[in-house]
Amino acid sequence: MQLSLIDVIDDQLPNYKGKAIMIGLSGGINSAAVLAYLSKFIEYQPDKLYLYHANFIEHSPDTLAFVDACVDYARRKFPDVHYEQDDISLLAHFEEQKIIYSPKFSGCTRMLKIAPMVEFMRRHDIAIDLVGYVRGEYARIQRQIERGVENKEYLISHLTNEDCFSLVADEIGWYPDIYHLKWNDPRILPYVAQYRADLSDQQASIIERYARRGYGYDGSTRVFKHNNCLPCKNMHQWELFMLRIFYPGYYERAMQLAERMGGYWGRKDESTAGESSTCTVCAN
Repeated sequence: MQLSLIDVIDDQLPNYKGKAIMIGLSGGINSAAVLAYLSKFIEYQPDKLYLYHANFIEHSPDTLAFVDACVDYARRKFPDVHYEQDDISLLAHFEEQKIIYSPKFSGCTRMLKIAPMVEFMRRHDIAIDLVGYVRGEYARIQRQIERGVENKEYLISHLTNEDCFSLVADEIGWYPDIYHLKWNDPRILPYVAQYRADLSDQQASIIERYARRGYGYDGSTRVFKHNNCLPCKNMHQWELFMLRIFYPGYYERAMQLAERMGGYWGRKDESTAGESSTCTVCAN
């Protein structure tokens, strides 16, 4: 792996010796890259490493296996690893709250991810939370700093997403299959042709355009930007249709919930197709 922004030298690396350090393993590529980077490049490592995972049953099928692989990797690389996970359901949460949150309200992130991690840090007197923001996400880092967020460090902020994939492949050995789904997948265009009546002209046009040119985010060609809940309440309608193609069981369960509750999933306005549909915490 080649570093994207700077050549790392000793006096630029943090010293975590004697400090209580945690990584929130989301099941995504970036938090796994933080773990791998900490192991491979940081000389003065923590005496004890704390790992936490909010295990949504709506994550892609091999997410928990990937998190388990990350924990196994950590236990091989660090002398003392403490791991905790909470088993939760986004659909059950929405049903309990009697609402599917709109994209403008990220209560699921706050209540099901952020609050448990804050409590995890409090219980274990954790000094530093290593966050997986990467190169190009400086605005997110700056927003946290401006809000006065403390105890956060951004260990891989000089890496690109592609660096993270390379690092995780080298160190962990694999990553979830959702990241291997590409816009040139031969299932996409025939499925759109068969079920075009279920899409608006704009939605169909977005999918067909992306599929024909091999569209991707941040220079990639991946259909799904992150390994988030399936579906995420922030998804555009065309993204929900992609979920229907690749994860039909997840799609059906979500639509059944919406029908029972008289609600709907995702963003109604497709004119915002270029906007991010990912929560801050979920992206890591």
